[in-house]
Amino acid sequence: TKNANLFVPERLDGLNQFLVLRDRLSDEHYTLKEGGAIITEKLSKLLNLSVGDTIYLVKNETEKLPVTITAIAENYMYHYVYLTEADYQKLFLKKPEYNQILLKLSELSESRKTELSEQLLEQEIVQSMTLVEDLQETVANMMHSLDLVIWVLIVAAGLLAFIILYNLNNISIKVLGFYDIEVAEYVYRENILLTVLGILAGMLMGLGLHQFVIRTCEIDMVMFGRSIKLPSYVYSILLTSLFAMAVNFGMFFKLRKIDMVESLKSVE
Repeated sequence: TKNANLFVPERLDGLNQFLVLRDRLSDEHYTLKEGGAIITEKLSKLLNLSVGDTIYLVKNETEKLPVTITAIAENYMYHYVYLTEADYQKLFLKKPEYNQILLKLSELSESRKTELSEQLLEQEIVQSMTLVEDLQETVANMMHSLDLVIWVLIVAAGLLAFIILYNLNNISIKVLGFYDIEVAEYVYRENILLTVLGILAGMLMGLGLHQFVIRTCEIDMVMFGRSIKLPSYVYSILLTSLFAMAVNFGMFFKLRKIDMVESLKSVE
């Protein structure tokens, strides 16, 4: 059982100016029609629902009203169930009591929006007013707070790569008769191969890790983006390569200091 906002528009014409109902993956746009409800994606995930399933709207403690799901729409804040006025009347046997007005204020300046908000809130019949810009700012601040977590993961991954490659270089033996550049090629060839394999494995395993992290960070009323864009892969490859190059560059001077005779005497 989950709490959701029941959205019943008085008119369907012009609704697309205020509301975009679409599939997140296929970008297919939906039109609100009679014969079922459209629900938001996070709500469907929490209740394990899909198109064609039946949900029950709780009318009172003893009565539940069945509704068929006709589509699942992309949404990132709060849960919504979208119904037509006709379907609402069939279910609840009464007309909806409309308690919300949608206003398109995109052509107004920020100062005029603030002035209008103050004027509306002075009216006794107006309980609250929410600007889409405020919701966008709230989401942006929420995503900004995740930047620290992302940087911690990047730094931790970089340190891990540094430690592994450094230790691999450190335990390599300098063979008597090899020139410095030959030793470097011998050691770096292994490191480059491990780096490439690590990048390929990370691109595959990172997809699952990303999904896990995103779902762990989410709360019930919020959904974060699930897709990974191409620049994320490019940055990951470049950072991993940069860490590997930094280790190899630093180890070149360390390898030159190894005493060839002493290295042959070492049990290691």
